[in-house]
Amino acid sequence: MNKKINILNLIDSHFNKISEKVFFIILVVALSMYLLFIIFKLYPLLILPFFLLSFLVLCKFEYGIYILVFFIPFSPSLEFVEVAGRTIGITFEYIMITIIIFIWLIKKLTLGKLTIRYKDLLIPLIIFILLGIGTLCTAYFDLGSKKIIGGIVSFIGLIEFLLLFILIVDSLDNPIQVRKTIYFMISAGIIVSFISLIQYIQLGGKVYRLEPIFGALVRGEAVKSNPNTYATYLMGIVFAGIVFGNINKWKQKFLMYVGAILSFLIIILTGSRSSLLATCGGLFLIGFIKEKRIILLLLIILIMVFTIQNKYSSRFTSIIEVIKSKRVHELFAKLKYNKVDWNRVSVTGIEGYGTDVVTGALRITQWKEGIRLISARPFWGYGYQMNKYYSYSPTAESYFLDIWIMFGFLGFAILLYIFWILWKIAWSLRTHENLFIRKFSLFYLAFLLGIIIISLTGSVMFSPKIASYFWILSGLLIVLKNEKNIVS
Repeated sequence: MNKKINILNLIDSHFNKISEKVFFIILVVALSMYLLFIIFKLYPLLILPFFLLSFLVLCKFEYGIYILVFFIPFSPSLEFVEVAGRTIGITFEYIMITIIIFIWLIKKLTLGKLTIRYKDLLIPLIIFILLGIGTLCTAYFDLGSKKIIGGIVSFIGLIEFLLLFILIVDSLDNPIQVRKTIYFMISAGIIVSFISLIQYIQLGGKVYRLEPIFGALVRGEAVKSNPNTYATYLMGIVFAGIVFGNINKWKQKFLMYVGAILSFLIIILTGSRSSLLATCGGLFLIGFIKEKRIILLLLIILIMVFTIQNKYSSRFTSIIEVIKSKRVHELFAKLKYNKVDWNRVSVTGIEGYGTDVVTGALRITQWKEGIRLISARPFWGYGYQMNKYYSYSPTAESYFLDIWIMFGFLGFAILLYIFWILWKIAWSLRTHENLFIRKFSLFYLAFLLGIIIISLTGSVMFSPKIASYFWILSGLLIVLKNEKNIVS
């Protein structure tokens, strides 16, 4: 055992000498190979960039986190396995997180260091996972093995994200690593926003809702890109660019502010109402806590949003009618979803209401259906992503309702508890002596508020891209909380 430890220490001592210049070169080479092999569908050769990336993670654990936050928005879904006539995809983040977990476990087992530094949320997370396993077992007895395979695969993905959160807290130990992670995230966001703008210009502005070009890059029509998920990702870039922009030199500051503005513009072009509301809510919180002038800027931006092209202004103003109209509430609360001709509705609307109002107000119908499922089984869930076998809809269009449906009341309560603890930690760091930690707490508060707002009317947290960012950023928050005595 001592011989193994000495060998591993010797390897680590050499790997730790790798310069950041070499890291960037390998990263650029791996990214180029990855995109090239995907574009030309040379899937067997993908093992080469993943080998290079695994080498980087073996060098330093934090390199794996840098790679993740940078690669995720460029990652299309690859065909993984076909189950019951349905093709299940796998994305870069699942593969990369698996590599990170495997390398972390190997190092832990070889060095004999199996302890985990942070334990505050460990018990709730373990209970949450056990509840998920238990409810999937119930689904197995209700539905059979074939129908729950998709749920099992997705649940394994969720476990990966929770493990990643724990590994980040266990392995990162200083604000410099957190700062670099944020900069990699912002850099990727700026690149993706520019690509989307070019895409929009090429389409001549004819597209109704802009979607990420990477979503269907490989599987084409087999994969439908989600503008709401894409806009949620860009929301984080808006907050990061604005919050971290003013603690850098003017060139970096300019780039970050441009990235934030461009990302906000792309959010508008996606037509995602929930993400726009969440972004405005987060910006208002930033303005309320620290930068009052942002509130004035926000008001100016909103006026601009509601006076742009009619197809966007009408979509966003429909939010007001959905919220205020009593007739809309009554109509969609009584709507029989299964008896509606949706092909006709897409053209004629429902009782005089156009597509924008209909798609927004359908949340009322689906919330009611979600409450029906909860009422039938309030304390024990139906199983992770098993809604579609008990209802006409695969989601209640609310992440919080969906978690209650899938995990039962205890799972729902644990989720609220986790959100509350993360909010408390971020709030406590907003007056920290260290400038970067203060800025990160402000960024995280805005991000978490945005996620909560979006989760009320949608389930983007089931997206592996959004879930991975959420748990990575939450892990970074705990890292800074553990370093709360830093003053510089």
